[in-house]
Amino acid sequence: INSTSFYTYLELLLALKMSLSIKRINPKFVICWGLLLCIQLVGCKFNYTLLFKQAIIPLLICGYFSDDRDITKEITINLAFGVLLSSVIAMFSSVIPGLSYYLRTIQAYELSEVVYRFSGLYSDPNYYSVVLIMAISGLIVLVEAHVIEKLWALLCVVFVFFGFQTVSKSFFL
Repeated sequence: INSTSFYTYLELLLALKMSLSIKRINPKFVICWGLLLCIQLVGCKFNYTLLFKQAIIPLLICGYFSDDRDITKEITINLAFGVLLSSVIAMFSSVIPGLSYYLRTIQAYELSEVVYRFSGLYSDPNYYSVVLIMAISGLIVLVEAHVIEKLWALLCVVFVFFGFQTVSKSFFL
C-alpha cells in the first residue's frame, strides 16, 4: 500500500501479537468491534488504508487491557522517549538534509512579530501539545506513585519547554 507508513505496519504487528496473546476474548468485544468495522467501512468511503489504521486501534486497546502484566510504566516511558526523540530531531531539522520538507511550519496568531509554532515531527502543534500533556501527566503519575524515580520529572521540564514553543492555548492551560 503506497500511502501506508512503516509505523502502520509495526502497529499492525503489535495489534496481531496482542490479540493472539489474549487467552479468552470477550464475545461482546468481537460483536462491537465487528459493528464498528462496518461503520468505519462506510465512513472511510472504501479507503482501505484509512480503514486499516482505524480498525486496529480497538484491537490494541483490547490487547492492552487483556494483558496480565501492568505495562503502564513501559507505555508511558516509551511515549516519553518517542516524544523526546521527535522533538529533538525537529529542533535540529536544519542539520538533517531534506527533513524540513516533511515539517509543517505554522505561524502563530497575529502578533507584533512573526512567531512560528513548534510541532516536533507531528503535523499539527495542537496534536503535538496533547501528546506532550499526556507524556507529562503519565510521568508525574508514575513519579508520584513511586513507580519511577523522581529524576524522570526533569523530562517533564524539557517537555514544558517544547510545549511553550507550540503556542497552544490548551498547553498553556
